[in-house]
Order: sequence, then structure tokens, then C-alpha cells
Amino acid sequence: LVRSRGLGDVYKRQWQKRLLAYDREVKTVNSIEGLTEQDKQARIKTYQESNFNEKEQLRLETAMSLLQE
Repeated sequence: LVRSRGLGDVYKRQWQKRLLAYDREVKTVNSIEGLTEQDKQARIKTYQESNFNEKEQLRLETAMSLLQE
């Protein structure tokens, strides 16, 4: 008998992939010379709003700190 993975497992994997993509985006934006800190934060915020719903955006900081451990 083959057990199919639950939707929760699929969501977790997708969430982790999205977090890794977000991490790459933040690092890329922060490495751009010539952008002010305000411009960098604006680009990151735009990425967040385009790729995460409001609830997920609230979880980002905590999720990223856990990802770094």
C-alpha cells in the first residue's frame, strides 16, 4: 500500500521553496551597489507583496530566522 503525502506536506515543501527564493532575492537586492537602504527595503517589500499573502508576510521574519539556524 502506497501512502500519498498529505496536502500539509506539499504546502510545507512549497513554503520552503518560496522561503529559499525569498532569501536569494533579499541577498541579491542587498548586494546591489548604488541603491539606498530605502530603495532596497522598497524592492524587498514589493517582492513580499507579490509572492506572499498578508498572513505569510507576517510569518516571514520568524521563518527566515529559523531557516538560518
